[in-house]
Amino acid sequence: MKGFLIALPLVLAACTFHLGNSTAGADGHAQFAYSSCFFGCSVDEPMMLGTEEHISVTASSIPGVSISSSSPDVVSVLGATRSCCTSDGGCRTADVATACAAGETTTLDMTVDALGIGTGTVSLVKEDQSVFDEVTLEVAKPHDIALTCNNADGSITLVRAKSCGVAWSVNDERGRALMASKGVTLTTSDVSVVALEQLLSGPVATVEATQGFFLSPTIVGVHAGSATIGATSNGVVASMPVKVTN
Repeated sequence: MKGFLIALPLVLAACTFHLGNSTAGADGHAQFAYSSCFFGCSVDEPMMLGTEEHISVTASSIPGVSISSSSPDVVSVLGATRSCCTSDGGCRTADVATACAAGETTTLDMTVDALGIGTGTVSLVKEDQSVFDEVTLEVAKPHDIALTCNNADGSITLVRAKSCGVAWSVNDERGRALMASKGVTLTTSDVSVVALEQLLSGPVATVEATQGFFLSPTIVGVHAGSATIGATSNGVVASMPVKVTN
């Protein structure tokens, strides 16, 4: 349960906007939501340049489709899978081009890469080349990054051998919150005092970090002293002082 208690606030920090909401597609047939948020976030929130996001597409029924982007140099579709679930909770994975059986509900999970500043329309195209539904996604450059540890900001104090979960929020120059599950590099100024850990990795000085449910990095107090955790993305820098006590 410890991992769950740490991860939950980090998921909330990753999506400070439209929590629990989704965005209706242009044709009104499907709902689109960032799935890195605990209950889903509306995709009206722009993505940070350099991030990679998972988007859940739900509808009462989704035919076999292909998925494409109108601007792959801005928003690139890296891949997608289909989940077909029965009323008793059993689910199976299928190709997005193959519709689920009668009586099964459908969810499409797609991964998109934010490669350039601007907008791109992601379309679900049926076999007859008509559009089942589509949504426009925006990518913006970060202007500022804010770091927290277990939802606390400012200077952090840790007891040696204890840890706290690191999260970040990102805004663009207009003050809009940006989805930024990836694309941020975290570093420690002194790994002998404070180290970084991420899922399946040991203590290190630098991580190409991912934040989200069970994925967010932690900082660990190694020895008594002071160090700084830094965050960088697209030339934007943030820092958080950390003091470790015995």
